Order: sequence, then C-alpha cells, then structure tokens
Amino acid sequence: MDYIVRFSALVIMTFLLLFFATDKWVKYNTWLMAGYMLAAGAIFLW
Repeated sequence: MDYIVRFSALVIMTFLLLFFATDKWVKYNTWLMAGYMLAAGAIFLW
C-alpha cells in the first residue's frame, strides 16, 4: 500500500511539473521546476 501511495504521488508531481512547464511564467523560474523534481524524487525515495 505504501508503494501505491508513493507511485501515485510521483505521478501527480510529474503531471504538475509538465503542467507548470507549459506556463511561460515558470519557464523563467527553473529553480521552481527543479524544486518540483526534487520533491518528486524525495517522495519516491522516502
């Protein structure tokens, strides 16, 4: 069950990253995209 929660969270974070990556405002804030990637990795490895 724990792995299902992790996988679901990772998928949600991935969709959020792809969604915000299409926003012109976020394209100029690469640190925010990096933060989403780090958060997704932290959730997956947690």
